[in-house]
Amino acid sequence: YRAALQRDPRHVRGLVCLGNLLYALRRPADALGFLAAAAGLAPDSAAVHGFLGNCLRDLVRADEAIASYRR
Repeated sequence: YRAALQRDPRHVRGLVCLGNLLYALRRPADALGFLAAAAGLAPDSAAVHGFLGNCLRDLVRADEAIASYRR
């Protein structure tokens, strides 16, 4: 995923996949930037906002998680 992002840092799928991989490795703080970037590039994607919400929830940022889930 990092190679894809080096070629195109705005590659939404690469951002989401790397964010989800880091999240699955129990590294939500590392995943957050990638998922937030993906949400900024794909503001209408319910899936991306769901992933971001899960990450924010695990970081105990409940208000932000709720806002992300609602998008």
